[in-house]
Amino acid sequence: MRSSLLACWRRLTAGLVMSFGVGMLAACGRASTNLRPRAASVDADAANGRSAPGSDGRRRVHPLTPVVQGVAWWPAGIVAAFSIISQTGLKVGTGGLLLGLAALAGVTALGIGFSYLGWQRRTFWFDDDGDLRVDSGVLSRNERRLQLSRLQSVDVLQPLLARLAGLAEVRVEVAGAGDSKVSLQFLTLLEANELRNEVIARSSGVAHDAEE
Repeated sequence: MRSSLLACWRRLTAGLVMSFGVGMLAACGRASTNLRPRAASVDADAANGRSAPGSDGRRRVHPLTPVVQGVAWWPAGIVAAFSIISQTGLKVGTGGLLLGLAALAGVTALGIGFSYLGWQRRTFWFDDDGDLRVDSGVLSRNERRLQLSRLQSVDVLQPLLARLAGLAEVRVEVAGAGDSKVSLQFLTLLEANELRNEVIARSSGVAHDAEE
């Protein structure tokens, strides 16, 4: 009897999680792709969903990145919820459901918070030599340089959660020993494709302006 109730609770929780997650990400995606300038002074980059570079040319990934990455923590939240309920011996019902949702919300908030710290510290730019640089790290700074003259591949990917939010990931790989890959999560699909084109152009020694 208890196993059947737990199975029922799992199906109910999974349905609620999926419905809530898809609805939230779809709403975020509509908001990010329907940006309109509120006044003539609104920057064109922001209106097009692009990350406007700072005075030093550094750019950040999309502000929705921490939300998408936080929602990706949901499997861990579901496992934590089941573990708490099984260890406390709570019966499946309103109390167990609320406790499970509270555990899920806590794990999601933790994921979003940690991802937000990483988002604040993560920037990317092209240096004077035309190479791609990425600065990241929450507890310690980690600045990487990818020599684009040794470019092997640059891909634009859309995992499920990112696709629901209208975002994409850019992966760049260069030839060399050690860690020669970098992943930029996430940009708008338009910006991701523009960045891919810029990386390819710079790898060929062609000066490229993504705004053109």
